[in-house]
Amino acid sequence: MNRHSLIWYLYPPFLLLILAGFLLIAGYSTRTFRSFHESATRDDLLVRARLLRHELTPILLAADWSGVDRLCKDLKEHASMRMTVILPGGQVAGDSERDPAGMDLHADRTEFIDALKHPPGSSIRFSDTLRESMMYVAIPVEVDGRLIAVVRTAMPLTRIAMEIRRMWWRIINASVVLMLLAAWICFVIARRMVHPLTEMDRVAQQFAAGRLDLRIPLPRAREPARLADTLNRMAQRLSEELATIRRQKDEQEALFTRMVEGILVVDRDEQVVDFNEAAARFLGFDAERAPGRSVRELIRVSGLHHFVSETVAGREFGEIDLVVPQPGNGERYLQVHGSALRNDDGSCRGGMFVFHDVTRLRRLETLRRDLVANVSHELKTPITSITGAAEALVDGPGSKSGETRHFLEMILRHAKRLNAMVDDLLSLSRIEHDTERREIPLEILPVAEPVEAAIEACQPLAGKRQITLSRSIEPALLARINPTLLEQAVANLIDNALKYSEAGSTVQVSLDHSGTDIRITVADQGCGIEPSHLPRLFERFYRVDPARSRQQGGTGLGLAIVKHIALAHGGRVEAASTSGKGSTFTLIIPAAGNAA
Repeated sequence: MNRHSLIWYLYPPFLLLILAGFLLIAGYSTRTFRSFHESATRDDLLVRARLLRHELTPILLAADWSGVDRLCKDLKEHASMRMTVILPGGQVAGDSERDPAGMDLHADRTEFIDALKHPPGSSIRFSDTLRESMMYVAIPVEVDGRLIAVVRTAMPLTRIAMEIRRMWWRIINASVVLMLLAAWICFVIARRMVHPLTEMDRVAQQFAAGRLDLRIPLPRAREPARLADTLNRMAQRLSEELATIRRQKDEQEALFTRMVEGILVVDRDEQVVDFNEAAARFLGFDAERAPGRSVRELIRVSGLHHFVSETVAGREFGEIDLVVPQPGNGERYLQVHGSALRNDDGSCRGGMFVFHDVTRLRRLETLRRDLVANVSHELKTPITSITGAAEALVDGPGSKSGETRHFLEMILRHAKRLNAMVDDLLSLSRIEHDTERREIPLEILPVAEPVEAAIEACQPLAGKRQITLSRSIEPALLARINPTLLEQAVANLIDNALKYSEAGSTVQVSLDHSGTDIRITVADQGCGIEPSHLPRLFERFYRVDPARSRQQGGTGLGLAIVKHIALAHGGRVEAASTSGKGSTFTLIIPAAGNAA
């Protein structure tokens, strides 16, 4: 779209306004001039008519009509006007231009009628006799109150038209000069009005080009000066804001580049938007080819693809563990945290993922686990031998003093405790190893079966402690499970509840579902757990009350085993407790249709 300069919006209206003013003045002047000349001509004709009446009265009284006509024609030589004498009946008695005998009756002439009714009479009309526009003035001639004639003087309007035409030429000449002068003045004024805006536009374009150090000169007029000052302050503010943004961007880029963690940002179409060197190194993709490429095309780690899709679909936060193959048959272990990126309206515009390299920690964990497994395995044989020997001595023949029996029973008790601890360590190590390598066999089976088996296995202990073991089971729930491990986990939870419950109380075991999850809940009415202990409750060898735990014969590994069995099933375990009112442990696993 073509846009004109502001001066072309200001200049023509000024000129049109001045031209309209000149036209109004010219029209008013012409009207005034015409009115003035007509009035002057009318007065002149009236004076002449009165003079003519004075000279004609004696001749009219003598009824000398030829004398009347002769006088009119004689006076024409000395006065540039037409003179007519009209009798009361409308007959023309004398005329300075024509022969009265050949002229029509003038009784219907406007000026004649007005002269009789309201003298003097006057009119401006076209003369049929002279074939031109004329001004007429008529006055009555009376003697002793008797009308004897009407004297009419007339003058053509040609002179007035010539005077008006001459005046128009003067007005046009003056108007042309004044219009040229006004046009120049208007142009100068318009230029002065537009110049500050032109200067603002020029500097504003420099602002848009990044030259925020420039400033607009302040005009003299208040309004443009205020606008220029506002633009200057805006440029100063933008310059400061841009400097801050550049500094923050440089700091963020430096931090982003030097971070140990890998960062990957994708849009809602799962295409790479940004990343750092650590992410490219961890995931093994070419940094130069990455921008704009799809994650599925660029990164050959299938476990990441599903996680990215879930995050971009709107999941706020998530976490997964990845194993990325490395050249030379090596593996890199990554812990990935993902979160959705949202627009102001809440819609998802992509996702950001943080990769933590936990390879060294995993290797140390593997070494620790292998060490524990190896040590436990090596301890298993001597502990078994010690247990067997102690049992043989306690139950063998021969008399033993009370002190000897006491020490033998102590040896046997601690040997059994060590044996149970070694068994739990070996079990925990095996579960961790198989989970990491995805070697735990899972089948879609009814969850109620291992839960019922665990309850039945714990019934003797419940009866011994005089505790009621109640159940609430939904039989039709299916999940991908390892029934042996799941039974072990539930049995550990029930065993733990029985150990910390008083005689006469109830331990409630429930199996139900909530949404896509299956929940196995064990609730007791024991002494409860302080809230400060809950976060560490599933750590190895962590004990809320070490003395009571040893007295009950616990190894400190039961809840840790439950946690790792839950993880092996793609689930989790939760604990809730109120001191003095009991505890509730919930093992949560995905239902069959949602199990990974």
